[in-house]
Amino acid sequence: MAHSSVTFVVDRIGRVRLAYPVDLQPDDLAADLRILVREKVS
Repeated sequence: MAHSSVTFVVDRIGRVRLAYPVDLQPDDLAADLRILVREKVS
């Protein structure tokens, strides 16, 4: 059985918003987090 690693990003209210593979690039994560931080919570 193979094992995979995934990094999840959870928003302010507990929803899983993003899932990244093990080969995630820091610049990609930073760009996506900037977008999420600017979102308004409803």
